[in-house]
Amino acid sequence: MKIISGTLKGRNLTLSSTQKNNEQMRPTTSYTKNVLFNLLSQNPVVQIEIEGAKVLDCFCGTGAIGFEFSSRGASSVTFVDSDEENIAQVHKNAEKLEINYSARVGFFPHCKIKEEFDIIFIDPPYIAAQSQILKTLENLKTNSLVENGIIILELPNTKKSNIKDNVSKITKIILEWEVSDKTVLLFLKKS
Repeated sequence: MKIISGTLKGRNLTLSSTQKNNEQMRPTTSYTKNVLFNLLSQNPVVQIEIEGAKVLDCFCGTGAIGFEFSSRGASSVTFVDSDEENIAQVHKNAEKLEINYSARVGFFPHCKIKEEFDIIFIDPPYIAAQSQILKTLENLKTNSLVENGIIILELPNTKKSNIKDNVSKITKIILEWEVSDKTVLLFLKKS
């Protein structure tokens, strides 16, 4: 798995043997990463400055999205995942890449994040319960997002219509982007 752009472009992320063989692990594809970062930099509805931003990568798995943000100039990235091995591998990759980061084990939606972030990326496992996703979103929107910050929620396209109405009760959806028949990105604001 490679970082696709920025100062770390082309650098490889090392995966543990468990991560390589985990059938439930679903790293964000390079195509989806390209779409995501193009939207963040070019779409006037969601445009946000990545340079200098504080980023939270929730359900980080391999940490690939957080490393992309770091490569593109984020001042710091916080990685959170419920799997200790994923976090151990994030530590190894972050130290190898020499980025400004923190990483810890946390079980959403109960994980308490005390810092505030400009950008929060939430990529829950596709098997996650909708209630878990919604509680996580509510918690992070209320306690961890700066006033003009943005939340990006990556979801399976098949659940899009099922969860979208409930997400819009929690916070404003400013853009919905169908990446493929498998993935949709929801861009959310605090208000």
